[in-house]
Amino acid sequence: MTSVLRGIASIGVVAVLLGCQSATEPFGVMLRIEPTQASYIAGSTVFASLRNVGAEEVSYNACGSRLQRLANRNWVDLGTTDAGCLDSASPLQVGISVLERVGALPADLAPGTYRYELRALTTAGRAIPGGMRSSAAFIVIEPDE
Repeated sequence: MTSVLRGIASIGVVAVLLGCQSATEPFGVMLRIEPTQASYIAGSTVFASLRNVGAEEVSYNACGSRLQRLANRNWVDLGTTDAGCLDSASPLQVGISVLERVGALPADLAPGTYRYELRALTTAGRAIPGGMRSSAAFIVIEPDE
């Protein structure tokens, strides 16, 4: 009988811990941002598929996307790559994908590994952390001459 009670108590502890784990996750939202190409030439325009793979609607804005370069295993922010675009948020329902222009690469961009970070909020107005709103990495290559 004691071993049965211990087993039931153990199951209860595991259930409580699992419940706490999901309750302490910062967000039930996440954007999957996949550039349409694996590599680009400096000066190119980057388009990406944005998919809401989270648990709630988000609002995103590709205007003012921040370009980041991988250097020494860290993402280094290079700033925004667009000027003069509309600064308005677009809603994205759970499970929906859209094709979006995320930025224009500078013409003098050095070859390397890059990604974009978009601005995104939950419908409750909470900012989504960077890792949950960053594109998959892509490579900038030298043009063929």
